[in-house]
Formats: sequence, structure tokens, C-alpha cells
Amino acid sequence: MIAAIRADQPIPDPKLRALHDFARELVRTAGKPSAAAAERSCAAVKTLSNYSNHAFATKVDDAFAAYKTA
Repeated sequence: MIAAIRADQPIPDPKLRALHDFARELVRTAGKPSAAAAERSCAAVKTLSNYSNHAFATKVDDAFAAYKTA
């Protein structure tokens, strides 16, 4: 992945490619991506968020406790 990014070559994994493209868009637009760019990255960002929550054992808000899975 790093070699592909450094060489400006296609990133084979679609979620990682979407995340990379969105990160570039955030930098290019100073944190104001277009709605289309945000929509394209949605699945990748959700995946990253979910993984981060698992890694850091984020507490589920009380309002959503009934929906928590193991």
C-alpha cells in the first residue's frame, strides 16, 4: 500500500483507496470536502471508526446500550 501511495499508483483495496482519496480531499480542501467526496468515503470511514472503537474499547453511550453487540 505504501509503495502504491508513494508511486501514485492505484491502491488495490477499495476501502483503503477510498480512505486515501478522502484524506487527500481533506487536505486539498482544508477540511471542507465536497458532499460527493464524503459520500464516496463513507464506508471506509465507518470501517476505520469501528476498528478504532474496538481497539480502544470505546464505551457505548447509554442511549444506544440496547443495540450493543458482543
